[in-house]
Amino acid sequence: MTTKHPGYSYKKFCEGLFEAGAVVHSFADFHFERTKSFPFDIDQGQRRGKKSVILRHDVDYDPEVARNMAIVEKESGVKSTFFALTSDTSLHLWRNEENRKRMIGLYQEIQEMGHEVGLHYDFLGDYFALDKEPEENVKEVLSVFRENGLRISGCASHGSGKMRSMVGAFGNVPYPMDFANYAVWHETRKAEKKFRSTLVP
Repeated sequence: MTTKHPGYSYKKFCEGLFEAGAVVHSFADFHFERTKSFPFDIDQGQRRGKKSVILRHDVDYDPEVARNMAIVEKESGVKSTFFALTSDTSLHLWRNEENRKRMIGLYQEIQEMGHEVGLHYDFLGDYFALDKEPEENVKEVLSVFRENGLRISGCASHGSGKMRSMVGAFGNVPYPMDFANYAVWHETRKAEKKFRSTLVP
């Protein structure tokens, strides 16, 4: 989210999507498949003859602002996905018991409005800065969300400020892809291929 103002209201933006004839969805409204050119893609049968928008928000700082956006979307007939960050710029919300309770309550409100809540993760940043193993980290975070009724089924990697600082990726310096958060899935992809190969006679 940004402090820059585009010169029109968010409600006007949502209404403009409908004026353009688009149907606005959350990620959960679609089935995804892996492709050779991209880690995932929307099933072709769901795209034919449709003008669809998948709307997402990476909530890096303020879940209250996200909740307010969710209200505007609901009033406008828009469904979207809000990816909740629990570390990096939101670590102060997650570590403090009262802040976490408030944070979870806001995401519960968002979900009750019909939107999807996903996980915005910084597992590599947490590993290098806080010594938290990614596997244990994801189990812990997901268990807290799910115990509070949040149906987390999707995730989006975070462009970690901690990792940028550690690898010196400032200004025009490229961010090393080995340290991008989605790199944590490389091993899972290899394990999946190995598993599938055992199924082929």
